[in-house]
Amino acid sequence: MTGTATLEIVELADGEVVLRRSDSEDTILTIGFSDEATSFLGRSKIEVCKAMIGAGVECASQLKQDFVQKDGHADASNTKSPRRVLH
Repeated sequence: MTGTATLEIVELADGEVVLRRSDSEDTILTIGFSDEATSFLGRSKIEVCKAMIGAGVECASQLKQDFVQKDGHADASNTKSPRRVLH
């Protein structure tokens, strides 16, 4: 085993889109759209989800890299950050 997992994007029966490991039913990430957004996106919904997941992975990777450069290690799990409101 190489230590890397294959990820898959799956649309569930209820319309939610999830990211999970291909060897597990455990969900890593869930994306849900309102009925209005689903109607607007139509058949492009999965492509939008792929773009959202890709952007999130890229952002998380950059944040981790920045954290390592600043603090010298990659474990940010013990830091407590205040709740933020995003607009």
